[in-house]
Amino acid sequence: RLMRNKGVRKHHGKSAEMYARVPNVLLEKWMREDGVNALAMRKGEFSKWIKRKLATAEGSACRVSDRAI
Repeated sequence: RLMRNKGVRKHHGKSAEMYARVPNVLLEKWMREDGVNALAMRKGEFSKWIKRKLATAEGSACRVSDRAI
């Protein structure tokens, strides 16, 4: 799936409407590591949390757009 993200990034570039594709397995891993339930977070809390995760080296592989977070 992460390889597919590279293809999407190359195809859409900066015009991509989507910012990232995070596999469920990775999302679950992040939630376990941080001890959070992303499904119970408010919209603003989830946005801040996921932006922080996508800014990491591991999260950058999920991004399909180069635009700023």
